[in-house]
Amino acid sequence: MRTKRILTALLGAALLIAAPASAGGESKEDPSKEDYKEGTVSGGARESVLRDGHLPDFERTPADPEASLTQEEALALEWPLSVHRGAIALGLEPEFVWACYQGIEYIYKRDYKSAKKHWDSLSGTYPGRGVGHVGNVLLYQALMLENFDYRYEQQYLFHSQKAIEELTASLEQPGAEAWENFLLGGMIGIESIHTMRRGDFVSALTRGVEAIGHIKKVKELAPSFSDVVLGDGLYMYWKSVISQNSSLIPDGEDQRLEGISLMRKAEAESVFVGPAATLALVFTWIEEREFKRALDSCMLNRRQYPQNIINNMVMGRVFMYMRKYDNSLKVFNEVLATAPDNMRVNYYMATTYLRMRDYDSAEAAIDRYLAFDLEPEFRAAGLHRKGDIYYRRKDYKTAEKFYKEAVKLDDYEPSKARLKRIKKLRKQKKI
Repeated sequence: MRTKRILTALLGAALLIAAPASAGGESKEDPSKEDYKEGTVSGGARESVLRDGHLPDFERTPADPEASLTQEEALALEWPLSVHRGAIALGLEPEFVWACYQGIEYIYKRDYKSAKKHWDSLSGTYPGRGVGHVGNVLLYQALMLENFDYRYEQQYLFHSQKAIEELTASLEQPGAEAWENFLLGGMIGIESIHTMRRGDFVSALTRGVEAIGHIKKVKELAPSFSDVVLGDGLYMYWKSVISQNSSLIPDGEDQRLEGISLMRKAEAESVFVGPAATLALVFTWIEEREFKRALDSCMLNRRQYPQNIINNMVMGRVFMYMRKYDNSLKVFNEVLATAPDNMRVNYYMATTYLRMRDYDSAEAAIDRYLAFDLEPEFRAAGLHRKGDIYYRRKDYKTAEKFYKEAVKLDDYEPSKARLKRIKKLRKQKKI
């Protein structure tokens, strides 16, 4: 479950539209006690990797001489300087890179209607390049990840298959290999994590290795294209975290600092994934219990993309971890104002109210969540949280009922732990 949670978070980080797979990092401890170790793989048991609070430096990519411009030339450009430099690094027309940049910005800004229209039009303007289907993959994953569901799975699978087919065919023709490998690696990587979400870990791993191969090719062909280092940074950091907290993976070298450095490099230098790198760092700071840094990163994205649902939901959770509950609820209510049909935010609101010991409001929020058509694992999480509410009320019999429902529905491990605790307390005659 922990590995699944992190892999899913990485997909969201890559798109700026993700949330961790877990319902909030369930604790096996007594839910009647405040627990501020949620949302991490390590449980927050270790100190931050940052030495003396200082961020690791990152090595800037030397600018391509051909990408150098005078101030007058830069001001005369019809597109951002990063687009110009990216086009040179990839050997593409700036107009094409700019069009792709605009499409991704629509998704970051949550303007999905404009994004759909834009990406569909690119299929006609640039036939055979796969970009129209790639854009639709990002769009439908965004829609699903806002609620962490599978409502648009068929649309996603159609466009994913078409994108991979077009890009594979394009690679047989010389001229844009770096770009095609970049997109193909991204599409296969997204497919890998989507497959993982569905529980097929072996296939997910196989596709993940394939995606890494394409990204390595990009680094060979376009060494000054910094977008690809985000994947390296995520891999280094989270592999280190997971290996340190799992007996199934050898510890190896602790590369967390190197991973953070590469994520910061992508944040500063990339063409397309800068906001995604910022969100990736939010999840990193949460893992490191560096909540002030996490909030600063959320605010950086919020200033540019105030309507982005996932960034705002993560920011609400950061406020919750910081025990700034009023701020947390304010942000969650903003999410509901933007997307009244969002399911997931009701779960986080219930968790926040639970921490505030406002059990009636917590129950109202979790009931709203459970009223939606949820996947079994998420319904189980909701039932578990409702059990927690009754546990806090010391109504252990009712709490036990909801925990048992969660176990029956999805073999929910946190509920199993709660049931064991109730049994132990009864044996000790403490309840």
